[in-house]
Amino acid sequence: MKKLILFDFDGVLFDSEKNMKISWESVMKKFLIKKNFKQYKKFIGVPFRQILLNLNIKLQHKEIENHFQNNSIKHINKIKPFPGVIKTLKKNKNQKILFGIWTSKHKKRVDKVLKKYGLKFDLLLTPQKKIRGKPYPDQIKRCLKKLKISNKCVTFVGDMKSDKIAAKNANINFIFASYGIGKLQGKNTIKVKKFERIFEIIKL
Repeated sequence: MKKLILFDFDGVLFDSEKNMKISWESVMKKFLIKKNFKQYKKFIGVPFRQILLNLNIKLQHKEIENHFQNNSIKHINKIKPFPGVIKTLKKNKNQKILFGIWTSKHKKRVDKVLKKYGLKFDLLLTPQKKIRGKPYPDQIKRCLKKLKISNKCVTFVGDMKSDKIAAKNANINFIFASYGIGKLQGKNTIKVKKFERIFEIIKL
């Protein structure tokens, strides 16, 4: 039976904190927003417009989002893979396992970074207008039905509390990447300090 490992993009595969900080500070300057990056950072992991709502920013969502995305792509060189990511992914790829990405970031940005580092994934789940993204399970349920994969054979690796909630909502396994952006309290979650450790836990 095939297995599927889904990775969050930012904070699991790639260290993009500098990129996001630059992009958000540009938003602050242009739109005179007083919510700093530390406040923004708390909500990373959900769709961008939901972050704005969480920050009590109620106007110009489209304009702010476009400005943020344009700056993120402009400073794409600030996004770097975490140690061991590329080597480990290539080493563990086989016909019995599928690799996917489940992210709240825009597809254009993700595609550019993957192309830069020569990485290909079997599945890429990004925000869509008619399908709710993380932490809702809509994308995952549709995907698993199409691929005919049991949710018991799926593991999601994330670095935010919202990722754990998303995995729970989708009824799939979860591993927390403690080397990423967020923090997670509690003892009932499998945590890894290095990317390579993921594949020691998931028996391929």
